[in-house]
Amino acid sequence: MPKPASKSVEELIRERARLDAELERQQQLLTILFVDIVGSTRFYDQHGDLAGLVMIQKCLDILTPLIEKGGGIVVKTIGDAILARFDDAAGAVRCTINMQRTLAERNANRPPGDQIHIRGALNLGFGLIKEEDVFGDVVNVASRIEKATEADEIAISPSVYEQIRHLEDISVRQKAEGVEIKGKAQKLDLYAVIWRPGEAAAPLAPPRPSVEQLAMASGLHSGMADLARKIAAAPAAREWYRWCSRRSRKPPPRRCAFVSRWRGPTAAWASAMRSIAR
Repeated sequence: MPKPASKSVEELIRERARLDAELERQQQLLTILFVDIVGSTRFYDQHGDLAGLVMIQKCLDILTPLIEKGGGIVVKTIGDAILARFDDAAGAVRCTINMQRTLAERNANRPPGDQIHIRGALNLGFGLIKEEDVFGDVVNVASRIEKATEADEIAISPSVYEQIRHLEDISVRQKAEGVEIKGKAQKLDLYAVIWRPGEAAAPLAPPRPSVEQLAMASGLHSGMADLARKIAAAPAAREWYRWCSRRSRKPPPRRCAFVSRWRGPTAAWASAMRSIAR
């Protein structure tokens, strides 16, 4: 006797829920870096395709080792752009600062036509790694930030700023408030990293990003981002952070068992809590 149609629909819904949960478990908290070579289109127009390819390769030969030395992984190159990922937001920012300073030193005694300038954009959020590639809204937002970044600038999202705002060796200023991001209903605040030696830091550090801004940048639901901030203030949660950093992906202690009800991987939840509720 054939099963009722409603039963088949129920089974499909359960299967969809199972697949969604499995994909959620595969997600990781990543810092995405987009590096774009400034003026490459004009260079191609003025010097031709062959010279353009040589110029792009020259840039990649300089930047790729710096990314790898800084703890990043080059996911792929897209024309004149580099997509890289990092496990550590602070390391990603320091790496991008190193790239800008390295190019500035290289450009110092060269004619304008032989100089290389880049723009860097960083975002922290949940991504899905598949066959060395990375997918997810964290990549899309980083790409949109890159479009709003000026030459020789490092722009970061609220979730990256939240991760590094306490660091004394990295200075940040407010770049823009309420920037329209394609595909997003809300507007995103952007921050710029001060990387030039001797450049004056902002008199006051930008205020802490709102929960809504963190949620938009990271892909974490705003309610969950708010919860992360609240329970991070509890001593038990702080103890759990330390415990989880030593025993990644193992079950948390009983005193912190309430956290284990989170359906994502323990390590990803711990990373999200540490970075969003620092």
